[in-house]
Amino acid sequence: MRRHRRPTLLPATLPALHPLDRLRWLVEMANTTPEDVLTASPRALAVAVYELRRYIFDSEPTGHPELQKAGAARCLNEALAVVRRLVAGVADHRLEVFDFDKGQAVLDAREEGYLPVVYLDVLLVDRLLHLALEDVRSHFAVARIRRCPEAACERRLYYARRLDQEYCSRACSNRGTARAAYYKNKPKAKPRAAPGKPSSPTQPKPDRRSPR
Repeated sequence: MRRHRRPTLLPATLPALHPLDRLRWLVEMANTTPEDVLTASPRALAVAVYELRRYIFDSEPTGHPELQKAGAARCLNEALAVVRRLVAGVADHRLEVFDFDKGQAVLDAREEGYLPVVYLDVLLVDRLLHLALEDVRSHFAVARIRRCPEAACERRLYYARRLDQEYCSRACSNRGTARAAYYKNKPKAKPRAAPGKPSSPTQPKPDRRSPR
């Protein structure tokens, strides 16, 4: 009897925090002090790291690289310092400006209202990169981003409308099907290269002109 190979088991991904629990988590973290984090027991620190990963959608099995180091407590405390400032700014109705590498995030809670004013003053490339990274995290979207196998296609990258879609368009599908049928009937024929690419290294032709 042929034995089937058991598929590799991946670590379970972490469930994200429920939307109603996110503000509760921020307030709980804002009430901590650096001493609370740096002197926490291994179990308490593990729980804090677990909750942080759920908050930032860090659901991959490997986890955030900074939280895998020996100094996870110090990294966690530095991250929570931002949370403490942010929540205190909301509660005290004041203006807070957060600096990072190439820009600023501004929280203006000075006016009494339902929501504070929040905006990012960052480079366009940083904002676009952040949004694009969040969008491709969905495996449903990533499964539809593909490269057309037709070598003559001018727009190789495409978004598949169906999960069983192989080519970017009907034209490329017809060309691919016709080429496959042609070489199936003529197996000794050499495949043609894509436009602008030589099919095989060309050898210099001998000069057949008669010598003068």
